[in-house]
Amino acid sequence: MAEVDFKGGKVRLDPATTNNRDGRVFPLVAELRVLLEAQHELTRYLETRADHKGISRSVGMKLTGYKTESVYRRYAMGLRIRPRRGGATAR
Repeated sequence: MAEVDFKGGKVRLDPATTNNRDGRVFPLVAELRVLLEAQHELTRYLETRADHKGISRSVGMKLTGYKTESVYRRYAMGLRIRPRRGGATAR
């Protein structure tokens, strides 16, 4: 599994998850940052759409890969009510 440190600008690969069992740390270059941020936003979008469509939390957690409800809720908190154009809000 990779740990991404967006603030520090580094990616760490755990030795247990690499083919040769060597861990690595490398810089988070601009191109990779864009891809990882897009994936993160896609996961949040999926969670939000699943919630809006009435998909159960347990299924939503399986789809997004969240292991605990606290993580699921943390990412969902800011996405429940989104402003629409014209000032109205959508759920």
